[in-house]
Amino acid sequence: NTINIITIIASFGVIVGSLALFIILSGFSGFKSFTNDMLDYSDPDIKITAAKGKSFVVTAAMANLLNEHSDIKSAAHVIEERAFLQYKQRDQIAFVKGVSDNYMSIAPIDSTLSVGQWLDPSYINTGVIGYGIADKLSLSAFNFGESLSIRVPKPGKGLLLSESSAFNSANVQITGVYTGLEEFANKYVYVNLALAQRLLNYKKNQVTAVELRLKEAIDAATFAEAFQYEIGAAYQVRTKMQFNEITYKVLNTERFISYLILSL
Repeated sequence: NTINIITIIASFGVIVGSLALFIILSGFSGFKSFTNDMLDYSDPDIKITAAKGKSFVVTAAMANLLNEHSDIKSAAHVIEERAFLQYKQRDQIAFVKGVSDNYMSIAPIDSTLSVGQWLDPSYINTGVIGYGIADKLSLSAFNFGESLSIRVPKPGKGLLLSESSAFNSANVQITGVYTGLEEFANKYVYVNLALAQRLLNYKKNQVTAVELRLKEAIDAATFAEAFQYEIGAAYQVRTKMQFNEITYKVLNTERFISYLILSL
């Protein structure tokens, strides 16, 4: 009888442990799928950046290559830089991201808007802000009482005699607030590309990245490897998994550790 009781207890422990392992691993699989879905709304399939330096000029040859490539569905010009945000008496550091008018074909971020609407090309001094930044600044969409001040440090050397000589600034009205993963919702203020070029003193075709959306059934890793050879060593071509490497590493590490603990 004692042996039977011990066997029942041991069997119960194995069953509970196996069920826990199944549930936890299923949860991690679902969380990874959820993360992938959220990144589809915020990130492109492919991002092209300069191999050296922050920015580059999109040449006519590069534009033709992007337009004529059979695997590319659409391409958008992007300018991204860290900036100081100020609203009333509150300050925050975030990234200002200037995007071209066709950016919705790259990342359907307008579907994540909780309040307001996406950028209107007719109004340059407008912006869409992340929910986390809006919460920290106590800022809401269509608040026409006071605008959001965006300041970007000017490049160069020498003595700074005034704030105007140290920063390029712009006042924007917030027309929308987007949601998403915590890191994403605390990171960006989206503005029109022309405004970002003005803030950073960039030329017309000067950008920090070109973001691509590939056609259906095109493998991003295979495309990136082949396109890197086509575009040359002056540029860096990365997939979504590569420029979100830390996020995927954390997910895989947590899943692996949970598997080891529950297996034990």
